[in-house]
Parts: sequence; structure tokens; C-alpha cells
Amino acid sequence: MCNNNQFFEYLAGIIDGDGSLLLSKQGFGSLEITMDSRDERCLQYIKHQLKQGKIKPRSGSKSVRLRIHNKQGMIDLINKINGLIRYPQRLAQLEKLCLIYDIPFKSPKILTNQSSYFSGLMDSDGTVTMSFKKSKHSPIVRPQLTISITSRNRNDLEILVKEFNGNIYIDKSGKYLTYKWSIQSKKNILNFVNYLKEHPLHTLKQQRILMIEEYYRFYEFHAFKPENTVLYQSFKKWEQKWKSYGLTRDANLL
Repeated sequence: MCNNNQFFEYLAGIIDGDGSLLLSKQGFGSLEITMDSRDERCLQYIKHQLKQGKIKPRSGSKSVRLRIHNKQGMIDLINKINGLIRYPQRLAQLEKLCLIYDIPFKSPKILTNQSSYFSGLMDSDGTVTMSFKKSKHSPIVRPQLTISITSRNRNDLEILVKEFNGNIYIDKSGKYLTYKWSIQSKKNILNFVNYLKEHPLHTLKQQRILMIEEYYRFYEFHAFKPENTVLYQSFKKWEQKWKSYGLTRDANLL
């Protein structure tokens, strides 16, 4: 159970990744967060914590959207997330709303490794994947877990490198220049899983996080090798369950 501060740190990560702070031509502010329809429970969680908002399916895509647009609700929300939002685009949106509602704008606070912001960013812009690769020194195809988080702010990801190791790469595949933090070693991944036990996810990614420790038990006994018949069949069942928790990001989602 997260405390109030942790929730709004988490929410800031969600808004930076999957949200928009909008201002209409008539001068009305609103928050919109759009996610894959299979992650509706995350939006329900946010709605429950905020005690406001409406969730509706988005026409033309397999997604759902949480929207908050009443004036007092937006004022309360802005006062809570002010100083927690970090993406340049969201900061510009927040600054406009602060001006409209006569709220002093706050620059982003310095993050620590105990900030729930990273779990929010993981839920919005993170991935938990498994692929099969051949080693340079062995013909055996082995599974490889990877956890990654994308951000437009490299400095924010440096904190993850400091605490959980890994590497940061430049990602030019999207509309904006972004940076991707990635970890693959067992030690680093389990360390990050421990962080997520204290700052849990609320999207379908949490189900994969909960399967990781079992994955390493399979790996220890080489269950991915077909000749390990009984173990191999158990691993394949595990793999099918893992795949069922995968999401394909809809190009029309945001």
C-alpha cells in the first residue's frame, strides 16, 4: 500500500508517459490518461485514489481513457503533482494550467532511488521482455530477460544506472528523441524487482514481474533445453503464460 506522496510520484510518471494536461480554447483544464484496454485496472486504481474522473473506451483503438475536467478537481490535482512532472512537453502544459489557476509553478524535484516516479514511468514507458539468443561461445539458444524504461530525460535515467546498473541508449525510432535504460543481468533485474515490490506496478506488466523469480529457477536447471523433457514442458507452459501478459502498443493509442 503506497502512501499519498508515493501515489502522486507514481501518477507523475504515468502522466509523463501516457498522459496529457490540456487547456481548452475556453480556458478549461483537463487531465487525460490513455492506456491499452487490458490495462483498464490501472486507470481504475488512479480514479479510485483521486476519487474523481471518468473512464471510457477510445473510439478507433483498443484503448481506454481516464479524463478529469472539473475545475476544483484539476486545481487539487495540480497542487499535488506540481514539482513532480518532468517531461518538457508536460512541464509546458503544467505551467499553462498553473497560470490559469493562479498556482505558483514548481520545477521538478530531484529524484531519488526511492521515488515511486520510476514505477509510474515503468507502467507507462517500460517493457519486460524475454527473447531467445545464441551465445557467441555456444550453439545453445538461451532465453534472455530484459527490463527497460524510456524517458526524454537522460538525467532521470542516470539515477537508475546508479542504483540498478544497466546502460542508457539513444532511441531515435519515435517522434521525439528519447533515451532508454536497460538491464539484463540476473542480479540487476532481481534488484529492480525488489524496488517494484515496494513501489508496485498497476498495469499488466506487474504479472510478468511476478513471474521473474520463477523464470530464474527454470533457468538454473536449464529447463529451456528440449532434452529436459519434464522440465521443458513446464517451462513451455510458463512461457505461454508469460506471452499472455504481453501487450502490443497500439499506434493510435496516444
